[in-house]
Amino acid sequence: MAKKKRYVPSAKHFKAQGGSLEHRHASKVLKSSLAITKVTISDDVTLYTAPEDIEEEFHDINHKFIQHPEWYIERLECLLAAHPEFPPLWNHLSIAYMAQGNQEKCFFCIEEGYRQHPDYLFARVAYANICMNRNEVEKVPDIFDGCFDLARLYPERDVFHTTEAVAFYHCIGCYLCAMGDMQAAYICCDMLQKIAPESPHTLQLGVKLAPHFPLAVTNL
Repeated sequence: MAKKKRYVPSAKHFKAQGGSLEHRHASKVLKSSLAITKVTISDDVTLYTAPEDIEEEFHDINHKFIQHPEWYIERLECLLAAHPEFPPLWNHLSIAYMAQGNQEKCFFCIEEGYRQHPDYLFARVAYANICMNRNEVEKVPDIFDGCFDLARLYPERDVFHTTEAVAFYHCIGCYLCAMGDMQAAYICCDMLQKIAPESPHTLQLGVKLAPHFPLAVTNL
């Protein structure tokens, strides 16, 4: 039985160029947009269609991948060599290398995946996350074209998969925390609580915000 689609508010986009005044304005824009802009989040969206010659194998890996991603490194490398134009392979291989403990190869896959597919949402999120990991927070707005709203970042799309929305708003929330804009980050956390209340991403962002907004954790 198909899960019911959920309609959740999306924060209006803004450019974060540094400076407390800009970020205070961003918080106000985010708050005022909650009743205006909506995106549809569903678990029933087809995230991607693999090339025909690897569709069956990729489908098989995709269903088993989450338990032991490091087991699939060799198979993913072969698929990627044949189809570097298929962006999910870069993402899956980076996750597999991280599970193996090979951060260097993980970061290479993330950077190369983003270089080759800069519009792919998961590539953007993964690259933004490693930029924050390297204390290169200032790079994040450009990765998302200065747009922190899924609906405006991808105007050609009407529906987003739950995993896309969770990855995106968790990343943006972490960026806002790093910039000290806790009010705007709390809005991202509130979205995550509506979209995926049991997700580790939701809990992680809630913990970051707990010293400023205790309800960010107690509401989980």
